[in-house]
Amino acid sequence: MDPDFAKMDRHRMPEWVESEYGCARALVAQAVGDIRKFHRGNPFAQHQHDCVTLGNGAKYVAVGEQHIFDYINFTVCQGFSRVHAKASRKDDESASRQMAEQLWDISTDNSMQREDYNSKIQDFADLKVATEMDFDAEGCQMHNDDKVGASAIGALVRSSGKREVNPFPGGVSLMSTFREWAKTFIYESKRADLHVACEKENESKLCITIDKSKTRVAAAKRLLTPMCRMNKGMKRHRDENPIMVSCQVATPLFESVAEFEAILNITGEYLP
Repeated sequence: MDPDFAKMDRHRMPEWVESEYGCARALVAQAVGDIRKFHRGNPFAQHQHDCVTLGNGAKYVAVGEQHIFDYINFTVCQGFSRVHAKASRKDDESASRQMAEQLWDISTDNSMQREDYNSKIQDFADLKVATEMDFDAEGCQMHNDDKVGASAIGALVRSSGKREVNPFPGGVSLMSTFREWAKTFIYESKRADLHVACEKENESKLCITIDKSKTRVAAAKRLLTPMCRMNKGMKRHRDENPIMVSCQVATPLFESVAEFEAILNITGEYLP
C-alpha cells in the first residue's frame, strides 16, 4: 500500500460524512430548482411517509417524494429519521402536529416546499398527519391489502390495553414450522438433494427464499410459493430422510399452508 495514501480513521469519519452530505444537498437543491423551472412553478411531486417500529422498540420514519413525468415515474427518499418522542405517542393530541413538523423539517432540508406538492399519501393510521400538513387525507391502499395477508397468517396482532385481541397462534406455529423446514435447503448440498427428489416427482426445481423481512407479507409469500409448487418433491425428500427432524412435517399441514399461500397470492396482486 502507498504509505502516502490518506487513511480514514474514526475521528475523521464524521467530518467526511458531513462533507459528502453537503455535496449531496447541493446537488438535490440544483435538481429541485431545475424541476421547478420545468414545471413553471406548478406542483410536481407527491409527499410520502411511512413509520416502522424496530425490534428494539425504536420508531423511525422514512420520508420521500414521488415524481410522475410523461416518460418516467420514480420515488426519491428524502430521509430516514428516528421519530421524536412526542410524535410517537398515539394518545397525545399533539402527536400528529409533532410528526408533521418533523416531516417538514426533513423535506425542507431537501429543498422541497409545500407548493411543490400536489398531494400526500401515507398509512390510514396517519391521516391526521396529512391534515396537519394541509393535504387531503388520502391513505395508502397497499397497507390495507398487506394487513389482510398479515392477519391471515397471524403476523399482525391487534392489542387493547396491552392485551392481544386477535391472536392466531396456529398461524404463527404453521409459518414457523415451514420456515424451519425451508432453512434446511439454504445449504447447496441439501438443496441439490431436494431437487433430485423433485426430478423423481416430475416437479420444477425451485429455490426457497427465507422470509427475513417482516415489513411486508410478500416475503412470506416468496417463502411458501416454491414449497407448495414442490410439495411432492419435499414430501419425498422428507420420507427419504427420516432422521432430519426439521423435515418431518405432517402431510395434512400442506393443505393449510396452501390456503395461506392462496390468500397471500391474492393480496400480493396489489403489492410491489
